[in-house]
Amino acid sequence: MNQKYIFQVFVAGIAPDTQTMIVDLKDQLSNTLGDNAYSLKVVDVLAMPQLAEEEHILATPTIVRTSPIPVKKIILNINKKTADMPGLELILED
Repeated sequence: MNQKYIFQVFVAGIAPDTQTMIVDLKDQLSNTLGDNAYSLKVVDVLAMPQLAEEEHILATPTIVRTSPIPVKKIILNINKKTADMPGLELILED
C-alpha cells in the first residue's frame, strides 16, 4: 500500500542558505520516496509564529513528518546536506 508522506519544515526566514537547504531536502525526498509520494510545506516562523507554537517547535530548521503517524521531528543542521535523516523513517511499504 503506497501512502503519501506529509512534511513541514520550519525555518526562521528565507535566507540563501535556507533556500539551499530546502532544495537539498526536496531532492532527498524525491530521490528516496519519489516525486508524487510526499508533500512538503515550508513554514517561516517569523511570518507565522503561531504555527511553530502549535507544533511545539523549539529550534529552526526543524522538519516534521506528520504522516504517516507517529509524528517525527528532527532539528536540521542548515550547514550540512540533509543526506541522512533516519529518524524520519523514509520507507514506503508495499
